[in-house]
Amino acid sequence: MTAHHTIKEHYVQRRADAIKRYRRRPRAARLLHRLSHAADEALQHLKIQHPLPDGAACLALGGYGRQELYPYSDVDLLLLLQAPACPADQRRIEAFIAACWDLGLPISHTVQTPAQCLSLSRRDIRFQTALLEARFLMGQQDLWQQLQLQHQQQICPAQFFQAKRAEMTARHAHYQNTPYALEPNCKESPGGLRDLHLLAWLARVAGLGNNWSEIALSGLLTAAEQKALQRVSQAFMRLRIELHLLTQRAEDTLRFDLQPQLAARYGFVNPNPERPASELLMQRYYWAARLVSQLSTTLMQSLAEQLLPAPKTEIRSIDEHFAVVNRRLKLKNGASLPAHPENLLRAFLLWQQHPETLGFDAMTLRSIWHGRKLVDTQFRQQLRHKKLFIEILQQPRRVYECLQKLNLFNILPRYIPAFRAIVGQMQHDLFHVYTVDQHSLIVIRNLCVLSQSAKQHSLAQQLMSSFPRPYVLYLAALFHDIAKGRSGDHAQLGANIAWQFCHEHELPAQDRQLIHFLVREHLLFSHYAQKKDYHDPAVLQQFIERVDTVEKLQALYLLTVADIQATNPAIWTSWKASLLEGLYQSAYQRLQRHDHSHQFILQERKALLSTELEAVWQQAPPALDFWHSLDEDYFARYPQATIAWHIKSLAPQFTNPTVALRPVVEVDPDTYWQVMAYTQDRPELFMTLCQVFERLDCAIHDAQIYTHVEGWVIDTFVVKPGLALHTDPHGPALLIHELKQALSVNKPREQHPFSYRDERSKRAQVFPIAPRVSLTALDDGHWSLNLVGTDRKGLLFDLAKIFAQWQLNLRSAKIMTLGERVEDSFVFKAEQLQDAQTRQQLIKAIVTTLS
Repeated sequence: MTAHHTIKEHYVQRRADAIKRYRRRPRAARLLHRLSHAADEALQHLKIQHPLPDGAACLALGGYGRQELYPYSDVDLLLLLQAPACPADQRRIEAFIAACWDLGLPISHTVQTPAQCLSLSRRDIRFQTALLEARFLMGQQDLWQQLQLQHQQQICPAQFFQAKRAEMTARHAHYQNTPYALEPNCKESPGGLRDLHLLAWLARVAGLGNNWSEIALSGLLTAAEQKALQRVSQAFMRLRIELHLLTQRAEDTLRFDLQPQLAARYGFVNPNPERPASELLMQRYYWAARLVSQLSTTLMQSLAEQLLPAPKTEIRSIDEHFAVVNRRLKLKNGASLPAHPENLLRAFLLWQQHPETLGFDAMTLRSIWHGRKLVDTQFRQQLRHKKLFIEILQQPRRVYECLQKLNLFNILPRYIPAFRAIVGQMQHDLFHVYTVDQHSLIVIRNLCVLSQSAKQHSLAQQLMSSFPRPYVLYLAALFHDIAKGRSGDHAQLGANIAWQFCHEHELPAQDRQLIHFLVREHLLFSHYAQKKDYHDPAVLQQFIERVDTVEKLQALYLLTVADIQATNPAIWTSWKASLLEGLYQSAYQRLQRHDHSHQFILQERKALLSTELEAVWQQAPPALDFWHSLDEDYFARYPQATIAWHIKSLAPQFTNPTVALRPVVEVDPDTYWQVMAYTQDRPELFMTLCQVFERLDCAIHDAQIYTHVEGWVIDTFVVKPGLALHTDPHGPALLIHELKQALSVNKPREQHPFSYRDERSKRAQVFPIAPRVSLTALDDGHWSLNLVGTDRKGLLFDLAKIFAQWQLNLRSAKIMTLGERVEDSFVFKAEQLQDAQTRQQLIKAIVTTLS
């Protein structure tokens, strides 16, 4: 047996033994230390077989340097040479590294001289940090000690703090500045392990200690804070270990497919059968991440005050309790909070009223955090506290920032107990990307951004800048999802909670009623905009009867825009924006002219179009005959711009099949195309068209089918072309050609454009949506089909095949995709659906397809 093989066997056995001991008693720090020690031993043995260059030293960096080597993390090494490597040195290093990889050590290494290290450290804050916690392994120790001394002398604590704070800001921004993402990275996300490492590095550079105990002795931490940091450090280390062991790789993200398995490893069992055990795991994670964020906020400010002292102390007293010190708001006496608990809220109100202040000083932050327990039933019942809370919401600036900090320091959940239930609550609906509490706060942030935009480009910005009482919208946003997770209609339950809150806070009756309406109906605008033909005056009238005033319309529109944008940045598209704005404009005009009938509106629409198309009548007289043959249903379905485009495209050839395409200028001409197919009606037509769109990677966002009295069909689609088609200058011509080819044959081509087993995401597979399908009878033999399910490639084409198989005459389709969730609506003309058994069989077929 070779020496290499013996070393490898010993190393593998040491790792296995360490993991077995951890499984018997999961003590995270012990496992990381043992894994580090196993790697140390293996490297020491390898050095005998493959000596380093003469006079060299080998150092451990990163987590390995801290003796926190995770099961599948890289083993980071610095090979320190006295002089640049000659060819012989290079060969020795290559042999040593190759032997490490052969052993199974995932080496990540760098080769430097001390002078090179110092130079690189000055340019690269990450390498400077790595040297800070480097650990000597073997070789020439004097060389390392010399570098260590020079490195310590070279570090400027103030510059180091500023560089690391900037690095943290960029890292947090990469992870959306929230610890409440539904798939957080336990190492890099805000509130994760890296934030704990950062505090330790900064404290070391400031000379405050090398561990939490030493840092506490320096006075930077209280005993309670030290205990909390030690506890949460161990919890995060264990979580990262479990992720590595579960995936058998360096995995740090709590992916949806891993969360149930992790919950099982931790032994979580949810007593509520409707909620998976993984929710308990994630709620524990969010509470821990919030604790890290709380302490990090306070300690970063403490370190800033020590490492970046102001050259001159500037003090300006505000009142007997507060002052501004070096542009930071300061509570003069933190011990006075129990006697004056209202200062918990006044601190935030003063921060809003003094925009020149940058924030709070460290002592005030610490006082606020420790004072959170003062918010109890008696605190909530005090009238002055109620007025202060509402006053915070009524300020023109920093509303979101105040609520975010009130939530971070656990004051908001204590002040509104119903809000506490949604803190850290998961959402497995395949389109939300934040916990319920964070989503609600981001809705408020979006509203604040709309109100503070310097240039009022969009409709939402214009409306928000002139909305008379923004605090009403903020409260509606705060309560709109507050009943998520409860049994029953969360919108109605939330409206009841909001009404009680408004009553207790003695809000004016008009504001109470508007907030109650907004929470109860917060899904209404999106429903009508994305799932209804609101161009039809009758449908629009239904919506208006629910909204009934311009103020409600404006408020509901603003809340809806902010809500969708806060759900998942990926699902807010220019198409969705155009649908919402189109409904708003239609409803606004109708509310302004409430005395006009449906018939009057259609006649007015026709009159305006007739004037616009006068040149078409002159150039193509048959077009006027075609125009007169169109019935009221046609003019009710389509917006004015689409009707004008139809007539202009068809004018030259009303008796021939036609395919036309135009960029959707009203939405985004660079992203969406509107496609019209005009042909004689025939079975499987919708399926034929869907097949072409699917084959050319065009996502269908809207579909309207109109059948002329003479048997001609106008099928109109809004599609988003895939990247290949969109970037091809001949893309529109190719799509038109393929559609014409498909329409020129009697039957669709038999082909299978899709090849997949299960193209749903890991999240959709772990948290599938139970398919829901409903059929509702409408007037004149029409039926409405509504379905909810998980999106996948080829789904719409598969549904179209079912419609063709059942000979359903499709009249319209509304395609709504929310992340990976689809909520589609179809209207059919189908006498055969009068039979109950036929309806049941159709629903079963669709459910099977969705499954």
